[in-house]
Formats: sequence, C-alpha cells, structure tokens
Amino acid sequence: MQIVLEENELHNHQIFLENGYIIVKNSTNTYEKIQDELTSIFEMDLNRIHQSDLKDINPIRLDAIKRLNQDHSFHHSIYNDFKSYIYSLVGNELAMQKNINLSIHRPNISDDLLDIHSDSLCGNSNYELTVWMPLTKAYDSNSMYIIPLKDSVQAITKLKNGEYKTIENLKEDVKSKYKFINIDPGETLLFSHNLLHGNIINETSETRCSINMRFKSLLTPYDQKEMGSYYIPISPKPVTKLGNMFDEL
Repeated sequence: MQIVLEENELHNHQIFLENGYIIVKNSTNTYEKIQDELTSIFEMDLNRIHQSDLKDINPIRLDAIKRLNQDHSFHHSIYNDFKSYIYSLVGNELAMQKNINLSIHRPNISDDLLDIHSDSLCGNSNYELTVWMPLTKAYDSNSMYIIPLKDSVQAITKLKNGEYKTIENLKEDVKSKYKFINIDPGETLLFSHNLLHGNIINETSETRCSINMRFKSLLTPYDQKEMGSYYIPISPKPVTKLGNMFDEL
C-alpha cells in the first residue's frame, strides 16, 4: 500500500533523507521569549556575552539552563512551534527531552569548543530529531558545522571498522567536508544527530547562543538516554497506554 503525502510534506521528507537535516522558519516568537529571558539573566545582548568581565560564565550558563527548564512553557512553545515538522519527520506519538540545553560559543575561547561527534555514538539512540535554535546570528566559525550525510555514514563506518586509530584521524579525514550552518534567529535547524557535527574556534566578532532539545518516537529504542531520566512522554495514545498496562501484568 502506498502512503499518500501532501506535496510540501513529501518535499521536506526528500530534503531530510538526502541531507539529514532541514532548516525551517519558526512559526511563533518562541526564540524572542527565550532571548529576552537570557538577556535579563546575562544583563547584556547575547551576541556580546564575550565582552562580560566575568572570567567564567559557566555558573551563569548553568543557572540560565535551570531557569529555562523550571518554566515548562518554553518546552511547550518549542514543541508547538515545530509540531507539524516533528509530526511529519518523527511521528505524533512522542517523547521530548526533559531539559533544554543552552550553548554559548564566544570568539577565540577554546573552552567553548565542542569536538566532532555524533550523539548516537555517545549514548543517544539513532531515532532522534534535534531541534537547534539560534538566539543570535549563526554564521561561519561561530556556528556549528555538520558533516554531510553520505560523508558521515562513510566516516562512522570506518570508525566502527577500526580504520581510524583516534578521533583525530577521523577529524583529519573529514576536515574538508565541514558545512557550517548559516541561519538567523527566527530560523531553526532540525537534524539527525547521527550526523557528525561540532564546532571550531569562533573567529568572528560575535558570540553565538543557541538552544537545543530532542524529540523521538515514544516507541523507538532509547539506548542509554532513557525514558524518565532523559526523556518524558508528551503524546502517548490510548492504545499504547493500554498496551503498556498489559505488558506490566
């Protein structure tokens, strides 16, 4: 039986399956609300955080993350902002990451580096969609890079086959493949974190701030990031609830 999709949904599927990601327009002002919240915490424009006198901003970053996650309206807003895309790409019976993450990438600060990795090699399952939302302009070296889907598959295959002795060998092999994500606030990257990704030293004059969280089908494998500790159910259906009840008998 052939599943009939709307033309725009089919188009999004094709883009995602070809690239492992899609860039979409935000449907509400969620990013502005989060931006305002964080601006009040840091007491300055987010793209100028590097101009702060504080030598260690991590305690403030952790406090900001705590405050974002105490107010579940942000979770709801992010979910509702991208609900149609999540339903299309993942399904409508979902689990959501419990905690929103905040990343800060300042100019010329090596402490802000996130080395090349794939989340599915670090305890997450293969069946997750990452929502990566910039709160400041993300461009060039202040942004995140991804390794294109085909190159990520090839490199991870070599890694699992033991062809790379160290992660540095892998990095050197894919260095020419870095694709930096250039997007503005009001746009969001939805991507499979199976793709290799990371960042490099920020050589721009601006700090990049972004948030991220993950969604997955409630019924797909969880690996080490489990329901309850890392994920919460947000849209279980009645048949699944009854099925789980009988599984526990």
